[in-house]
Amino acid sequence: VSGAVMLGRGRPDAALHLLIGMVGIAIWAVVGGSGIANDPILGFMTMAIAGTLLVRDHQRTYVIVASVSVATTAFFTAYEGQTLAERTVRTVVSLTSFMVLAWLVTWLKAQAGDRQRRLEDALASKDEFVATVSHELRTPLTTIMGIAHEMQDGVGTFRPAELEEFASLLAAESADIAAIVEDLLVASRSEVGSLTLDLRPISLASELEAATTSFDLIPIQTSRDFPLALVTADAGRTRQIIRNLLSNAQRYGGSDVRIVAATNDVHAVIEVRDNGGPIPEAEREQIFVAYQRAETSRRNPSSVGLGLTVSRQLAQLMNGDLRYEHDGTDSVFRLSLPLDLSEGPEIPEQAVA
Repeated sequence: VSGAVMLGRGRPDAALHLLIGMVGIAIWAVVGGSGIANDPILGFMTMAIAGTLLVRDHQRTYVIVASVSVATTAFFTAYEGQTLAERTVRTVVSLTSFMVLAWLVTWLKAQAGDRQRRLEDALASKDEFVATVSHELRTPLTTIMGIAHEMQDGVGTFRPAELEEFASLLAAESADIAAIVEDLLVASRSEVGSLTLDLRPISLASELEAATTSFDLIPIQTSRDFPLALVTADAGRTRQIIRNLLSNAQRYGGSDVRIVAATNDVHAVIEVRDNGGPIPEAEREQIFVAYQRAETSRRNPSSVGLGLTVSRQLAQLMNGDLRYEHDGTDSVFRLSLPLDLSEGPEIPEQAVA
């Protein structure tokens, strides 16, 4: 009956499903013994479960028809000396058994399908990622190659001011390439567990100043006690996080980008703020996933999609964290790192949270 319904719905592989069901019955007859092998209820259930496992479209229709088939077979199969009540109980038990098995098979198929879709999405994202990395590396490399050819062709003809401008451009474009490569290295090393950090007491104010030298006109507001604070962190990785947050804000945030830094009892906190619109609630964790970007990020073709992922990984490896929120006015990326209270200047109680 199930096979006939599938044929009526235009399923050309219905015969294959019925064949698998009959093979299941044959195997059951061989290994089950004469008493079980001659039980048509078990035969129908075997075929129905095999069909549930193999059917791809119209699965609900198949399960409904198979359930009716199992129940009908169980009720109308007569055994010697059985009463109507006993046949009814057998029907209920058989139908319940089949429904439970069908649900389990359907759930397992759904889980397998979800894993397959996630794998396909990951592969598609990585393909897009490779294309994006190629594009983003090509842009500064094109600039560097162009300047190099100009300087090669015009040796001795450029004025000092022009040479100074060329050197500035080369330094800026090289820094962009270095930042991209560094993010890629951190991402790959963290995946294989080979990323090592040099955790020691450092001045977060000094690292903040060093990280912002290449960003023009970024105002920094600090609490009175922030310059005295020492944190336990890796200096180079801390600068990398700050640079990533500032680049992200300048690409996707509003026009007003600024930094607010303070301390509380146990952490030093750096907030990179901009007056851009909020990231949708459903995407606020997605922006920290490798090779994933929010919808606003996808519209920017020069986004690798690793900066925030790497930054959060580094912050957590340094026993801190990186979070995003929107306070109604600003988009805020908040980096927190643990204060080093074992040595160095004591943090006053009036520290601003």
